[in-house]
Amino acid sequence: PMIADYAFDVPEGSAVEFAVGTVTGSVADAGHDATLTYAISGEDAATFSVDPNTGAIEVASNEIDYETKTTLSVVITVSDSGTGSGRERADAAQSPPCPLSAESVVTVSVTPVNEKPSIAEQTVTIDENAAYGSFVNKKLEASDPDAGDAESLTFSLTGCAAFAVD
Repeated sequence: PMIADYAFDVPEGSAVEFAVGTVTGSVADAGHDATLTYAISGEDAATFSVDPNTGAIEVASNEIDYETKTTLSVVITVSDSGTGSGRERADAAQSPPCPLSAESVVTVSVTPVNEKPSIAEQTVTIDENAAYGSFVNKKLEASDPDAGDAESLTFSLTGCAAFAVD
């Protein structure tokens, strides 16, 4: 069989069973040898699954995170159901079936998704008789899981006219 290398894009946080794409192998000879099966291996194989009959690749793990790893890689092996020709095996006629196979390197680029920032409940204390416009020396702490976004957070108060955020 023959199979090309493939590249797909997957958004970070994709759910299990999210369809990544389909790899397709081919064989030069028709008939019994033309039945292909697919298997997955490689460094990031636990993150994905491949349908052995169709070559469809799906997400198999909730571990796809752009901030952790931007590119994932797997190897898809396509095998035929034949015995190989006399050129590949001199004893093909006397031996059990010996499927032939080929490999495809599949590169999956993880695309970033804007994840919401988080802020924990924080307490600020101010004197009861503080003058209007008094500065409360409290730096609010929040985090943004998106790479590089931590410096671009903005804060606002809603439904509270007595205070303002600078």
